[in-house]
Amino acid sequence: MPASERSRLTNSSDETAIDKFFGGNAIFRIPYFQRAYKWKKPQLKRLEEDINKVIDEQDIHFLGAIIIHSRQHVPAGPGIFDVIDGQQRLMTLFLYFAALAKTYCDDFNDIEQAEDILGKYLVVSRVREGSNIKLQPCKEDRTQLNDVFRDLMTNRELANTLGKKGIKYLPAGGSERGTVKNNYRAACRFMREQVKQGGVNRIDDVLKAMIWSLSIVQIDVKDPTNGPGIFSSLNSTQEPMTVGDLVRNEIFSRVAKEDEETIDQIDREKWQPFYDQFKFGNKEPSDLFDQYFFPYGLIHDHNLKKSEVYNGLREKWKS
Repeated sequence: MPASERSRLTNSSDETAIDKFFGGNAIFRIPYFQRAYKWKKPQLKRLEEDINKVIDEQDIHFLGAIIIHSRQHVPAGPGIFDVIDGQQRLMTLFLYFAALAKTYCDDFNDIEQAEDILGKYLVVSRVREGSNIKLQPCKEDRTQLNDVFRDLMTNRELANTLGKKGIKYLPAGGSERGTVKNNYRAACRFMREQVKQGGVNRIDDVLKAMIWSLSIVQIDVKDPTNGPGIFSSLNSTQEPMTVGDLVRNEIFSRVAKEDEETIDQIDREKWQPFYDQFKFGNKEPSDLFDQYFFPYGLIHDHNLKKSEVYNGLREKWKS
């Protein structure tokens, strides 16, 4: 069922198939104020169940709202968008596209189809500076995503086919191990299961399901500083944000319009030293960090309720 013929699940004119979202000439960047990619096995399993249901029942599935902010870009170059909310779903889909490309190469030696997936859903063309990877994560996840693309490029025929148009990698950042690479391997395992079930025809069905039968509603906010507030209002996702996450978002949204080097300096010299002070014994900094803000808020408003901590702090920080 082509994207033009698929039924909508909402009344929104902004509901769009994944084919259109990732298939355009655009780069989606995860800003510094976003946390690292976190989805685990239960969320992956739900996505895989949704894909199988779409295939087996000729169904369609709505993935929810994605909040982005359009940035200025070179007229002849790709569009540039900051992802304010939706990185968990977008990164997961992105890794499953990478796994599809690898499967077409390794299992069926279909280099042409793998190149088509790379060229349409994973990288953009005509990038003068920086990386041409379509979904560019926060600093903590960049090294891992680079390694995902390096894994694809181990297929020499694919690498030679791409030639000078090859992968322009992201500046390295973060650990070499983590959720991005773990979930890429999980996506590859899912594809191998589909191959056992129905060979190349089943893999073709997976690709069609992902691009034509999964949809999102795209919300483009005018001012990126409004992103955390919008997110907190819509925060009913499968990966709920803590007060600490929202506070970090609020702080870094204030410098969202700065260049990457400036934001990196603020993160390195201001935020990380502050955050590291919450390390205690075997506890992760995030544990004590999240617990800090309720008593902190009570100092300023003794009537503050625990459920109102973030909104109370945000009101205080307006000035």
